[in-house]
Amino acid sequence: MLHESLHPEGVLIVTVPNGKGPRESFVTKPVIRMQKKNGWVWKTVQNIKSALGYKGTTVQSSADDLTHIQFFTRKTLTELANENKFSIEQFGKTNFVEDVFPFSMVAKRVKALQKFDCAVAEILPYSFTGGFVSVWKKA
Repeated sequence: MLHESLHPEGVLIVTVPNGKGPRESFVTKPVIRMQKKNGWVWKTVQNIKSALGYKGTTVQSSADDLTHIQFFTRKTLTELANENKFSIEQFGKTNFVEDVFPFSMVAKRVKALQKFDCAVAEILPYSFTGGFVSVWKKA
């Protein structure tokens, strides 16, 4: 459906977290495991997040459940594009650890740290970056 709705000369900008990147490995996946157990550790995490002002929404979404259900690698994202009649024309990196707690508490407020983090991501292999940005065209 998306393929058909895109203009023949149009592009699709796709950004996804790196399913094996630092944030997914050290924060997202462990938190999902805690959430599923719903034990005292998860309840403590929820209380801490609430005390720090976390509201459960992001700039991109106010959905009730922001749990990741897909964990893409560069390879699996390319496969997804190909399976849906797209080719990836450009593939880039997002950041390194800017969004990994507790570093994120400072980095989100200091633009110089964000720039430094992105510069570090540019020299690292794709597997070490926090996410991918890609430009898709109809194949």
